[in-house]
Amino acid sequence: MAAPGAAGAAAAAAAPAAAAGAVGGGGGAGGALAAAQAAALALGDPGADRLADLAQQRRDLAAQKKRIAQEIENEKRKKQRVMNKAAKKLTDDDLYNILGQRAQAKAKAIAAKAKAKAKAKG
Repeated sequence: MAAPGAAGAAAAAAAPAAAAGAVGGGGGAGGALAAAQAAALALGDPGADRLADLAQQRRDLAAQKKRIAQEIENEKRKKQRVMNKAAKKLTDDDLYNILGQRAQAKAKAIAAKAKAKAKAKG
């Protein structure tokens, strides 16, 4: 979270610009809002500090989300590389054994499902 003095310093820097009409792009409702925000910052408005903290927290969370998504993609790529490398070392006998094990597991799952269904019927 930002220090209270940091918001005051930012407001002090923005106050002369607001007085000169530089904030808001030439007046209108946006200029008035920007001037009001600058004035609130100059007064040390705790609501403005809270909003600034929440905005920073939102940016931090977005950056974290992006970083985690990239890590997930990297792990998927790593897993695929390992699988491809391992697959190159398999012999035909290894592949037949794997296919047999898969068929047995599938048959066992089908039998368990049928048994559960029969039990559910009563």
